[in-house]
Amino acid sequence: MTDTGVKKALKRAFFAIASSKKVNKITIRELCQQAHVSRSSFYYTDLYELLDEIEDEIVATFYQLDSAIIETSRQKVSDFAYFEKILSFVKDHAAELRLLLIEQRDYNLIIKWEAAIKKRLRQRYGKNKSELALDIAAASTL
Repeated sequence: MTDTGVKKALKRAFFAIASSKKVNKITIRELCQQAHVSRSSFYYTDLYELLDEIEDEIVATFYQLDSAIIETSRQKVSDFAYFEKILSFVKDHAAELRLLLIEQRDYNLIIKWEAAIKKRLRQRYGKNKSELALDIAAASTL
């Protein structure tokens, strides 16, 4: 199995186990067994490094999606395009997002996602917006 294949298998196994067990109770051995990979294939420092990578991928996907929306909105002004794309992303990843945000209460993902939203809003509307306005906009998006 390639490194990419191992990573995908570990991430799938993480979500499978995390659907019935708190993250802090998951062992690396259990994760590797579920993923059908050897323990030596787990090259993360710990389970939280894997979780951090999952969070970063979700936020990066959001960020890429937002970039595409910005390009589209330059061609056709539509305030709803942003929310339609985000809602589509959420719908397509509902199980994973529900598990991380609601069942596991992954506050790091919320913080990262909020920071990404605020960064995009600053880029889109300028730096003269107040932090409170950005906080409100980011929170309402989440």
